[in-house]
Amino acid sequence: IKHPHLSPMLSLAKYQADKITKAPPAETNSWLTKHEYKTYTTYEASPKFDGNSANIIYKSGKLFRILQRGDGVVARDVMVHLRNKVPATISEKNDVEIRVEVLMPKDVFAKKYAADYENERNLVAGILNRDDNTADVLDDLQIAAHEYKVHNVDGTIFYKSSKDLSTEGFNSYHPLYTIMFSKDEFEEVYQL
Repeated sequence: IKHPHLSPMLSLAKYQADKITKAPPAETNSWLTKHEYKTYTTYEASPKFDGNSANIIYKSGKLFRILQRGDGVVARDVMVHLRNKVPATISEKNDVEIRVEVLMPKDVFAKKYAADYENERNLVAGILNRDDNTADVLDDLQIAAHEYKVHNVDGTIFYKSSKDLSTEGFNSYHPLYTIMFSKDEFEEVYQL
């Protein structure tokens, strides 16, 4: 059975920085120009997590569903696997979507799973797509939340700060290090 997301769950518009000391100016300007919107002029920089995306839905402050990305409109509910990894309740009473990455730490993967799986991402996908899982496999998963969307009763969507995720009980394993910056500040941020 597939269930609907509260809003489409699309891929993030992202620019992935390589481990070089200077940002490539042509690529950078092209990307920033393409993703510059009139409604906002700031960008958010955060680490890239290589896991599996999920969408945690709360209704009236209570955990309702945890959906994989699926086709971005409807998806499989994986709450049976992840319900103990996320808060059962949050303070916000409107409908909420919290977008997360489900991760397998590299050290745990190397120690326990590398002989049987090509990489962490494939392992996580396999775990989430199983009907049954042992508790120890589920204990090895971690959740990194990166987006907090509140659906107001008037139909508007409000994005809360990623800092609000920690006050709701998310990111205890992975405090989300983010930087807000303008287009003109990209070169400086890239160096961080």
